[in-house]
Amino acid sequence: CKDYGPSPYVAGDLRLEAHTEESPLNPPWFLKNRCEYALKIFEHGEKDGYDATVLRPTNVYGYGSSFFAGFFVMAEEGKEQLEVNERKETVLHAMHIDDCADGYVALAEHGKRSEVAGECFNISTTKYETLGDIAGALVKEYGIGGGVKWGPAPEGPLGKDAPLERYLVGFSQWVGNEKLKELTGWKD
Repeated sequence: CKDYGPSPYVAGDLRLEAHTEESPLNPPWFLKNRCEYALKIFEHGEKDGYDATVLRPTNVYGYGSSFFAGFFVMAEEGKEQLEVNERKETVLHAMHIDDCADGYVALAEHGKRSEVAGECFNISTTKYETLGDIAGALVKEYGIGGGVKWGPAPEGPLGKDAPLERYLVGFSQWVGNEKLKELTGWKD
């Protein structure tokens, strides 16, 4: 789902919209090649003996790995107070790996291959979290007595010079799941 790039809007802004499969692709610099080459699979398709589908799940958590691992490190380092230099309204959309797997299976089992082949599908939860939601949960879970200290969010877009943590805590994005739900009946 990072292929769509971050939204310029955050939770509470009336202009915030979910990225859909029809949204323009605008990946961050380090994902441009993956985004471009993923779509090249459609140049082959049935003539090469297979159907292709591009799936764009949101970040996942659960079991042995997690998109949220970086947050756990931040919480462990912030024993007295959790310091976050981003907007608490930043949309951080993630889902449990089981929901993601169920979305993959729903598409694989769909009875009409022609409705899946050659298509892109987002896989996401209906509800998103904000950075404020996640920071609040970390403060509670880790017993951080000083709460969250919200610092100023860096100005400008995420670029090559942005530290990696900005891609974790500052990549505001909401991704829709209607196409998958309408076609297969899948739900998170």
